[in-house]
Amino acid sequence: MGTPALPDSVPVLIISGDNRPLVVRHRMVLVAAGIACLPLNKGDFLLMHATSSPRLIMVEGTIGSGKTTTATRIHRWLGERHIAAEVFLEGNVHHPADYEHTAWLGMDDWVGLLARWPAFRLSLEAVSRAADHGYLVPYGVLEDSCTDPLPDALYAALAERSVYDGTPLDRHRRLVGDRWRAFAQSRQASPQVTILECCFLQNPLMKFVVQHHATPSALVEHLSGIVEALRPLRPIVLYLAPPDIEGTIEQACRERSAQWRDGIVSYIVGQDYGRARGLHGWEGVLTFLRHRSELERDILTQLPIDTVTIADDVAPQRWERVESLLSASFPLA
Repeated sequence: MGTPALPDSVPVLIISGDNRPLVVRHRMVLVAAGIACLPLNKGDFLLMHATSSPRLIMVEGTIGSGKTTTATRIHRWLGERHIAAEVFLEGNVHHPADYEHTAWLGMDDWVGLLARWPAFRLSLEAVSRAADHGYLVPYGVLEDSCTDPLPDALYAALAERSVYDGTPLDRHRRLVGDRWRAFAQSRQASPQVTILECCFLQNPLMKFVVQHHATPSALVEHLSGIVEALRPLRPIVLYLAPPDIEGTIEQACRERSAQWRDGIVSYIVGQDYGRARGLHGWEGVLTFLRHRSELERDILTQLPIDTVTIADDVAPQRWERVESLLSASFPLA
């Protein structure tokens, strides 16, 4: 089949599967081997070489970029076309690939926890499991399973030992890597599409970079192992990158509480990254978010995973790009 003539229009950067950058000038990108086309605008990045439909779609992007809305709409779009799919949003305590509200305790701490809270022993043992010479305790699931709320002291004791906020980086890497590998194994035989929000890139970046000020190369190494485990699911990362980062985060602040904004400031400027860079207040948050966007996009170019970055501030136009991607990825829908 000959290559069709392509109109000279808007430059689009294509990152090939082996990370070779090619700049071409056309609005309709011919997807290699798949012969599917989708419209792209200036600023969009395409990395796509899979010839069959993905079974894993991971939605990532900056704060307030529309990750939750987009993940939910993708789930609905697939459902309307009778494609079996499930979506897991940030904060879902039953998340299959992440550790939402889950603590890790060493053996001595686990035994001490059971001794201190005998009334909850059976419930704790029912939801917890051994891992990395200790126990994983999903206290979010535990709270869901109890008729009455957990005592504040019990909840606080587990929250301070959470996999994200209370474990050393090396242990975190092992636990998270095991979780992703188990998830990939559990989904290999299923045709169902899974949609995940922010757990592939955002959450580890916060752990590695913000909490521990680790190098980007350490994060790339960690994510590369996860990508390898996910390969049988033909994953796609959909990265939302509105060009006006400050406007986007200010809009998010208007839609959320002052407590949320204060929490963001405390989290970012008060940990290793913020202290090392001398960040302060809201301006420090904006400095980090600008760096985060650049860092995340650079990291994605270093990973062997199909990635589409959509740079658009306007929600209807953003969804139009996403819908075009879905139509190309699920041509028989």
